[in-house]
Amino acid sequence: MYGTDITYVSTDEGWLNLAGVKDLATSELIGYAMGSRMTKELTHAALNRAVALGEDTPAVRIARAGVFTQLGESKRALADYREAIRLRLENPEPYFLRGKLFFSLRRYNDAIEDFTRCLQLKPDDADAYIERGTARGETGLLEEGALPDFNQALLLDPDNARAYTMRGATYDRLGIFPKAIADYTK
Repeated sequence: MYGTDITYVSTDEGWLNLAGVKDLATSELIGYAMGSRMTKELTHAALNRAVALGEDTPAVRIARAGVFTQLGESKRALADYREAIRLRLENPEPYFLRGKLFFSLRRYNDAIEDFTRCLQLKPDDADAYIERGTARGETGLLEEGALPDFNQALLLDPDNARAYTMRGATYDRLGIFPKAIADYTK
């Protein structure tokens, strides 16, 4: 697991911003970048350095994909998620995060595919059921797709407010208003 942080250091010439990528297991600094401003791009440069220095791991690729997503560079984010998956096929995290990115790009079928793969690897992930159900709802699969996913999420996490909200919205779209109201009030 890796962590990133940005801090500033006082120098004789003024303030210097420093972004670092740290291996949390070993406490080793595996990438860094310096600049005059604290920006997402500075964190991105530190992650790029980590990859260039040989720390090409799924966690670094996932972290860098998150920065690319924040920068609006979805193609580069998708490439890093794809590489994270290639490096470790059995890791559900890049499938989940790439699914969220596909959803934001309105690529709902791709999102459903990634959430399904995530659930194959981690069948107790209530959030993945909610995300897949939401994507299925966007494709019109309400009764046969979205509702079963929201129901499963609630079986796994009975207090999940987002699952109730999304299921309520689905009941609303289906015209089942008493059930929608019941879910909205939980």
